[in-house]
Amino acid sequence: MEFTIIGGAPDKQRVPCVVAGVFEKRKLAETAAQLDQASHHYISRIIKRGDLDGRCGQTLVLHQIPGTAAERILLIGCGPKNELSDNKYREIVAKAVTTLNDAGVTEAASYLAEIPIPDRGLDWKVRQVVEIAESTLYRFDRLK
Repeated sequence: MEFTIIGGAPDKQRVPCVVAGVFEKRKLAETAAQLDQASHHYISRIIKRGDLDGRCGQTLVLHQIPGTAAERILLIGCGPKNELSDNKYREIVAKAVTTLNDAGVTEAASYLAEIPIPDRGLDWKVRQVVEIAESTLYRFDRLK
């Protein structure tokens, strides 16, 4: 498993999937808002229909979003913006990894590290993403 830290606008990422957060009451996290802007509010129109309200762990996969380079976008509910804890963040990351794996996605650009968590920096959030991805996707098959 490889992990790479890259920069750049989320709408310009040429990857199979971009992962972005949505808070309760359909409030878009920064990356989701940038993707929404690039898609001429396509994302906000979809979630206003009730497909995703931002409850923790909810997911919505959108395909071929206009104005974006990614094949699809995984929106994941993050719960109330000001109530995120370490455990909730880990749950969100684990749900994102499981959803990507179940969809057969082998490469993704995750922007979950942008989600604000009290008293936690970017380094901690990135480390959590890596550790959770590795533990969630680990398969013991040496004895097969």
